[in-house]
Amino acid sequence: MKLRFFFLILVLLNGCQTVSPIKQQSIINLNNTLRTYQTNYRWGNLAQIIGYAKTPAATKLPDNIGNIRIVKYDVLSSAILTSETTAIQEVQIEYIYIDKQTVRKLIDHQEWEYDTDKSTWYRTNPLPQF
Repeated sequence: MKLRFFFLILVLLNGCQTVSPIKQQSIINLNNTLRTYQTNYRWGNLAQIIGYAKTPAATKLPDNIGNIRIVKYDVLSSAILTSETTAIQEVQIEYIYIDKQTVRKLIDHQEWEYDTDKSTWYRTNPLPQF
């Protein structure tokens, strides 16, 4: 009986997936990056968010950026790793056109890629159009 129990425990433990230290660090980096990105967005530091861009398409700020004030930034779905080096996240951004004082909302589907050489996450898709 003890031998069966031992084998059962052994099988269960072998079935558990362990997270490699590199993957664990990339997840920590992703959470830190997304938190900082959110803070920059929320407090209107929109010019700083282009530092998170990996592609030229992701660096283009909207033409009307000077007429926009971010009111709210809500994470709708937390970051999901789609592979070891890619992740997605969905957020809702509420903003005001300063000259019209009208409130608008948009959904931002963010795509992120991990640069293993720099241990940094970069946004790969374009910024939303306001």
